[in-house]
Amino acid sequence: DERNFLISQGERPIAWLRINGLCGGEHPWLSMLAVSDSARRRGVGSIAVRYAESYVWDKGFRRLGIHTTADNLPAQHLYLKCGYTLTERGECTTGDGVVRAGLTFVKQLD
Repeated sequence: DERNFLISQGERPIAWLRINGLCGGEHPWLSMLAVSDSARRRGVGSIAVRYAESYVWDKGFRRLGIHTTADNLPAQHLYLKCGYTLTERGECTTGDGVVRAGLTFVKQLD
């Protein structure tokens, strides 16, 4: 149900992404995207999102969802730039156990 990927520059990992929901459900989710500080603002996030889209497309899915917190403005800008639509606002509990305002973005893949 889950796949993890590392993006490297040479031998140095610069990003990690995880896709969940590959074994059923409404559609898969890009459930984690982390880009190293040294690689930010260099297009790595866009490359990772496009890779996730291509990966789920090849698995037969035509939609991809992404959650983020309302205070993560860089992530929101990335997802909107990549063609995602904000579909839901609500609360979410993050990995550190804190309840925050959350946002859901979805993209119909062509």
